[in-house]
Amino acid sequence: VAEHRLAWCVDLADRYVLFDSGRIALDCSAERFRDLPERRRERWGLRALDMTPFHAAVRQSVANAGQSRTDAAPLPANGNIQDQSASGTAVIATRGLTVGYRETRVFGRFRRRRPDAAAFSRTIPDLTLHAGRIVGLMGHNGAGKTTLVRTLVGMAKPLDGGILRYGETASPSELTRHGFLVMQDVNYQLFADSVRGELLLSTPYRDEFDAPEDVLQAADRILADLDLMELSDRHPMSLSGGQKQRTAIASALMCNKELIVLDEPTSGLDLKHMRQVGALLRTLADRGKAVLVVTHDEELAAQWCDEVVMIRP
Repeated sequence: VAEHRLAWCVDLADRYVLFDSGRIALDCSAERFRDLPERRRERWGLRALDMTPFHAAVRQSVANAGQSRTDAAPLPANGNIQDQSASGTAVIATRGLTVGYRETRVFGRFRRRRPDAAAFSRTIPDLTLHAGRIVGLMGHNGAGKTTLVRTLVGMAKPLDGGILRYGETASPSELTRHGFLVMQDVNYQLFADSVRGELLLSTPYRDEFDAPEDVLQAADRILADLDLMELSDRHPMSLSGGQKQRTAIASALMCNKELIVLDEPTSGLDLKHMRQVGALLRTLADRGKAVLVVTHDEELAAQWCDEVVMIRP
């Protein structure tokens, strides 16, 4: 098993082999590995072995809230949670929202959705996303996380209820104009021939030869802020996974989206790169964006999210 999230392996692995720069840096029994000092594990970029504190925080938050299986439970993840009333402006809020999709029937070459039959639906507790805050969205597979975030950015229509933007009911097209989803596989959303060109796709100019100087300067500032300037002329498909992710986020900043949603941004990442993603989330929040992170990674949620919402089936 090749894995960065070591807590999953604690009760499974009999032996651990650590690779570092193409060589075996450690080959030991599970017992010896568990006894390694935490600082040494961190120097090697290894994730936490013990997730008990995070599990305990989740259980305690559910118990304190006394909520039902379908409720959202706030998790005091990083010890610095503030009351939402003291946070930034409420950018997006849901009210009585039910998300899902209709049953699809196929008639020859034609596909039609039945308006009276929902193949999947989930009622979501009222949720508010504030500018300058990072919210983690957690829950089991099938709980409705992906369907919810697709609805929040206008890629799907609500089955019932509504979504407010700055207190006013927002249509899916309006949500699309002001929200941005960074997919788990960003290869699906990179289209230009260069990193700088990818940012310009978010402007009316589409081409750096047509764009005025102030637009090019704005693009270069964002590239510099996200440590992409040296890669500005590279083809996006030649970049590493983390660089592609930063390029997608740079595009969201270029078109000045208010809500930025990331779907499983730390999947397959070691400690160093998980922390880089966390720092990037904080950069987005510091720029006044409302940030929503879909994740199963309690280590990320505990260290970087201002609050965590858990959706239950």
